[in-house]
Amino acid sequence: MAKRKNLKDIAEATGLSMSTVSRVLNDKPDVNDETRQRVLTVVGDAPARPPAARSGRTKAAPLVGFINRFRSYGINDHYVAQVVAAVNARAFDHAYNLVMIEADSVFKEMRWPGRYDIFGQLSGVIWSMPVFEQMHRDFLQARGIPYVVINNKMRTVDAPFVESDNFTAARQAVEYLVGMGHAKIGFIGGEFSITNMFDRFRGFQQHMKEFGLDVDPDFVIDDLGGVDTSGAIEGTHRLIGRKRMPTALICASQPILLGVYDVFRQRGIRVPDDVSLIAYDDTELLRRLDPPITTFRQPLEAMGETAIDLLMDQIHHPGRHADTPHVVEPMTLIVRDSVREIVADQ
Repeated sequence: MAKRKNLKDIAEATGLSMSTVSRVLNDKPDVNDETRQRVLTVVGDAPARPPAARSGRTKAAPLVGFINRFRSYGINDHYVAQVVAAVNARAFDHAYNLVMIEADSVFKEMRWPGRYDIFGQLSGVIWSMPVFEQMHRDFLQARGIPYVVINNKMRTVDAPFVESDNFTAARQAVEYLVGMGHAKIGFIGGEFSITNMFDRFRGFQQHMKEFGLDVDPDFVIDDLGGVDTSGAIEGTHRLIGRKRMPTALICASQPILLGVYDVFRQRGIRVPDDVSLIAYDDTELLRRLDPPITTFRQPLEAMGETAIDLLMDQIHHPGRHADTPHVVEPMTLIVRDSVREIVADQ
């Protein structure tokens, strides 16, 4: 029997991008006849999908689970919706179906094994939220379920991992603020046991030194008990209570930014006239605040697609990699109106 080709194999054989190959295989209309024929000729050498998934037989396509706190965030949450859409589309390209799994069911299955039949049906798992800990790794490995983690992992846990380049983004944030004339730059965040939060703070500290600036402890709140809005509100009140304020503040997540913004508005602190703000995660909400917030856009689509490709590699080629796969995708700085330029006295 001919070896099944995946998207990467077909793309390499045809000289086309994987997205173009995907459009051909999914019979999209925006592909010219010559390109379509190139793909179909290569696919004809070996099936691009498992025969059962392609021929209309009653056997269902294999399943990939997407684990998230859907009850907390909702499927329409900006982050969740974009990652799920990308994961689902790429899973379909590989002839797998995606099933959403509420994170609470994992904890219940850990406590009462056999409660949920779904875990015995999964070919693999994309773990998005909550934070991936050693107990989660042990749970999946004990059941022989391959997995890939997206963006939320304990630093001490070794796992196949796809994340945004939080460290480099922190450098870009400091560089941009310095270029706008700021030297009194602060940071608000917490939960540094989580990889992305830790890298954002570590990058801030290191790159402040790189630009010859001291990290003033009065301008830093680094002990938030969580990365949610309520924790940020409490932390912002503490920051203001120190009497000395930075001219610019880097907020480690969108919920933290919203907490800061709310307190600033209540206390009469103007953005950006009094304090400039930079955040992470580009959403419609941040675009609609007054002023619109300068922020970093995460490569959510690329992260979702890469996660599925890594998972497929584990499913079909277990043990291929000596080292645990770790892919870092770049962020994009979106400049809006929440940072003012400080002009030095002439």
